[in-house]
Amino acid sequence: MSWLLNHWGELVAAAGALVAAASFITRLTPTPKDDAALLKIQQTLARLSVLQPLDSHRKLKLPLTRPNQPPHPDDLP
Repeated sequence: MSWLLNHWGELVAAAGALVAAASFITRLTPTPKDDAALLKIQQTLARLSVLQPLDSHRKLKLPLTRPNQPPHPDDLP
């Protein structure tokens, strides 16, 4: 566990590099099946990220939480 805490930055960088390489390779292939698999991996990583964009007003939220706020006046019809 202490090794993970000491090297988390390198692990995040390596995961980013792997996703970037996989994205490049899947763009070269004509089949949509590998694109769908990469999309699932990217969505999983987005859910695990520390902050995720909430809306166009650049509000951020913690992962796996729902905002308990009234809608912004600009979002109302």
